[in-house]
Amino acid sequence: MPAGEPTLRDVLSVIEEIRQDVEEIRQDVEGLRQDVSRTNERLEALAADQAKRWAEQERRWAEQGIENRVILERIDTYQKASAQVVNLAFALIGAATVALVGIVLRLAVSL
Repeated sequence: MPAGEPTLRDVLSVIEEIRQDVEEIRQDVEGLRQDVSRTNERLEALAADQAKRWAEQERRWAEQGIENRVILERIDTYQKASAQVVNLAFALIGAATVALVGIVLRLAVSL
């Protein structure tokens, strides 16, 4: 064999190193697959948990909406009642004014 040419032992040694590198890469890839699988499981669990939280929040908003409607109905009722009280007060003031004017006129006529 000419000098400087690789021997069969050199070629086999390089092939063995490449085989070991490939095996390490396979192990790394398998580790990454496991990491991805665990991450996907965690994400699915988090997504399910978030969906539950959103459903609960929507339920609370619906309940709050019902409570808000009841409150708004009560406010509307109180506003209507308040307007009626104000109208009654003005009517009473008007009636008292007419009665007072009538009394004053009777007194003026009788004098």
